[in-house]
Amino acid sequence: MADETTTPEGTETETPDTPSTPTAPDTEAPVFDPTRTPVSVANMQAYEKQNKTRFEQLEQRDYDGRNLSEVFALEIVGYTDDAAWFNARIKAGNFDGIYVKDYFDIKLSDGKVMRYRIGAIDPYLNCCDEEITDHHVMMVPDTVWPDSVVWNTTNNNNGNASEKHPYLASNLHKWLNQTFFPLLPQKWKNVIANHRTLLEERYSSTAALTESTTWSWADMGKVWALSETEVYGFNVWGNGYSVGMDCHFPIFPDTASRIRRNPDGDRFIWWLRGAHSGNSASACGVNGTGNAYTNTTSHTGVRPLPCFRVGV
Repeated sequence: MADETTTPEGTETETPDTPSTPTAPDTEAPVFDPTRTPVSVANMQAYEKQNKTRFEQLEQRDYDGRNLSEVFALEIVGYTDDAAWFNARIKAGNFDGIYVKDYFDIKLSDGKVMRYRIGAIDPYLNCCDEEITDHHVMMVPDTVWPDSVVWNTTNNNNGNASEKHPYLASNLHKWLNQTFFPLLPQKWKNVIANHRTLLEERYSSTAALTESTTWSWADMGKVWALSETEVYGFNVWGNGYSVGMDCHFPIFPDTASRIRRNPDGDRFIWWLRGAHSGNSASACGVNGTGNAYTNTTSHTGVRPLPCFRVGV
């Protein structure tokens, strides 16, 4: 499995049938009422109904998502920008008219535009050792970063003496927070929360380990890579300690939904944050064909998929 790669160049693809026009759940943007919270019975019932509708649409694959900056333009004029409006809605727990797969087009400081979709709503509410009491939304991009970024500069999936969590010791984690995060516009930086989770540990001072031996709570920073569980719904190439508190994100209901392309439309392999079980040199990922994948950590044919959590 470690030798499997996806080469986008020269790949023949069939022209897909023209999809039917999706039916949006609400064509008229609701009025934002900051006094509404999911605490009341009526709001809880409405919230549960929306969640059911989201999953039904995703299961039927008949909802393509909407540009929230356009749909809620009349609401957004009352805020400094669309990111501030989105954060206010999230903080109030008011997700009326907001669905998984809805999106924002975010322009980076280097000129690139990345489409970020809602991947999950409140998946970790009331979870974590430091309880996550704020409503939140996990944002997942449509496309991979156009250039390759190695998981590690050498073939090593272990932590080190100062950082025992393999992911936090990785080059991928460093790149996401030190190179990618600064490219985001300030309005989005203002509403991105630090994400804390349960991460695997894999380190010994005597030899490189082939299995993670425990886990512990740790901060991943403002931008992070997804886990196998968040993408597949279960562990594939990692061991039990790589699951942590993770849950399956509804934006990935099937194999096809895992496929990510570069801006030119070519399918690419992308990294996940888990270390590969059974060896000391590989990390987990998603193949360009949508299946579970693993490769050596210094492999240059793999792209990052920068994700973040909104709600501060």
